[in-house]
Order: sequence, then structure tokens, then C-alpha cells
Amino acid sequence: AKHARVYGDRDLLARQSKEGMMKLGGGNQSWALWPKSDEDRMKRLDGRFAIACSSHWNFGAPKYAGQTSAHVGLPSILKNNDTATKTFAVFVQRIVGGTTIGWEYCGEYAQLEDDIAGITAAASVSRECKTFILSDIRHSLSRPGGKWHGILDSYRDDIIDLCVFKPKDRATLSAKDLGLNDFPKRKLTQVEFAEKLVNWDYFYRSDQIVFKHYDETIYDFVKDGKTTKNKNNKKRKADEPCAKASDWYAILDQQVQSCNRQAKKKRKRT
Repeated sequence: AKHARVYGDRDLLARQSKEGMMKLGGGNQSWALWPKSDEDRMKRLDGRFAIACSSHWNFGAPKYAGQTSAHVGLPSILKNNDTATKTFAVFVQRIVGGTTIGWEYCGEYAQLEDDIAGITAAASVSRECKTFILSDIRHSLSRPGGKWHGILDSYRDDIIDLCVFKPKDRATLSAKDLGLNDFPKRKLTQVEFAEKLVNWDYFYRSDQIVFKHYDETIYDFVKDGKTTKNKNNKKRKADEPCAKASDWYAILDQQVQSCNRQAKKKRKRT
């Protein structure tokens, strides 16, 4: 890699390995990597919290282990007074060409106190990411107990509050432009509301986190659950080494260089 970074020798991980990340708890799709029961959580790693950040949802997640600060969406429990000051392990999905090469353990982070939420402009979120997000939401809405029924209702309430109490706020004006002010009588279905919501900048609010340290005990706990991909993002053979963090860093550097070249060409045209 152009920039080897400090933890480039670490193996990337498989999200659904029972020898690796699934040992942390929380199921193989959840972003919260701990058992639901506090008793069960305390039985492993002294009750440590951990989160799995999907690249489709967390655009500001750490790009490499040990990155000083980043922006991610945090589960509410990590923002409660009792746990907000504690550190938590952060794992981030690494995507190349639309497929996952592996997950990287990035270290122990904590939420930055008195943080002003970061906001990613919806226009900068790729169509691929928005499609993925909407697919997730639709799947949740297809089930009576799906969590997005409540989440979308919460967004609707937030927008009503904005319209009533902050009518000239930027967030309010952009919500109205998108037709998200669907009250007092609802006209939009939940899916229709979601399709507009993914184009609202304030949908992409996130929390700033800061790097505290790299915990070798966490990496040792999950390292046997290696990614099934090799350094070329192909399914590896039985005797072939898995992709390492340094392989991801090399790909990341290429992506950044490519973006820079495209931006330079765009500036020349204008």
C-alpha cells in the first residue's frame, strides 16, 4: 500500500463467521455486536460493546484502523449517560466494486462529548448506496414487527416539529422541498416517504467518534474468523492467504487517486 498504516498486517474478517465476529453476539446482520441479555454480555470480554459499520450506511466510518476521528451512526444505548463515556470496538465493512472483501477491526472508539452531529449531503451519496438503503427499509417494512415502521414514524414526528417550531430552518425548508411535510393527514405510504427521505441531507446525520486505542484482546478474540476473500477480492482457495488490511489500504489509495483525477478533469471542463 502507498500508506501502510500501523495495522496493515492484520487479517480482514468475515462478518458471518462463528469463529470470528459472530462470537461477539448480536446476530449476523445486526450493527450491535453484543448479546441482548446483559448477563450474557458480561460473560464475554468484560461486557464490551462493539458495532459493525456497513459502508452503505456509514459513509464517515474509519477508513483504516487507528484513524483519529470519524462519523458513524451510533445505537442509542451507546449515547446513554451510563455508557456514553465508555469505549466500544468498531468494525467496518470494506467494499470493492460492489462486493465485500472483508471487515476490518479499527480499534476502540468513544463518542466525542458535546459533539455537533455531522451531516453528509444526500447528493454525495451514490445511487448504489441509496438503493441498498431503500432495499433494507422495504425489507423491514414488509414485516409487521420491522423496526423501520417506528423509525419512519419518528422521522415524520421530527419533520412536524421542524415545520412547527423552526419553519425557516434549512432542514425544514429542504424537507418541504422534498415533500416530506406529509401532515396533518398522511398521503404518502411509508415506502413513498422513505424514497423521499433518502434524498434529505438530515437523514444522514451521524455521531463523531474518536480513537482511543487498539485492543489486541478484541482482535485475538475474532481473528480466526478470517474473510473468505484473497487480496484480489476473489474467493480464496483453502491454502491461500486471506486479504489483509494492507490490501484494503492499497485499494483505498487507488480509489482516492481515481477520485482526485476525476475531480481534476471536472475542474478543467468548467
